[in-house]
Amino acid sequence: QTFQEIFTATISHMVERINKNTTLQIIANTFLSNPATSPIFATVLVEYLLQRMEEMGTNVERSNLYLRLFKLVFGSVSLFPTENEQMLRPHLHSIVNKAMDYAMTAKEPYNYFLLLRALFRSIGGGSHDLLYQEFLPLLPNLLEGLNRLQSGLHKQHMKDLFVELC
Repeated sequence: QTFQEIFTATISHMVERINKNTTLQIIANTFLSNPATSPIFATVLVEYLLQRMEEMGTNVERSNLYLRLFKLVFGSVSLFPTENEQMLRPHLHSIVNKAMDYAMTAKEPYNYFLLLRALFRSIGGGSHDLLYQEFLPLLPNLLEGLNRLQSGLHKQHMKDLFVELC
């Protein structure tokens, strides 16, 4: 079996173990910081996280774990821009659109906006042209949605985050 096949089959178990013992996150860090495994593991991990993204709106503990793992994936793009920009590119629209959609209906939407902030920070430095070009068409609808949210009835920390995202 290949590395990808093994981790596609076992990623759920690995994430469960990381949830129970956060020091095991070093395994994910190692795979994402190794040029031979980074794009493969990042693909497996981001696909797993996208399938479970809805959970980020209800389960605070799970949400924090998924947010940390998404941040690891985003960080791997800076480590290996050539390989990992290509890896993240097909998932960019899904991440942004799902985060906004789920945030509108979630009981706890805050982490969806933290996810967007982490994504924006990772691609906003100007060094990831492929991702930036992929992201540009999403910008008008995203800004419109965030502006609407900013004028709604939200706690101050949420409004501050909306302003930062805009």
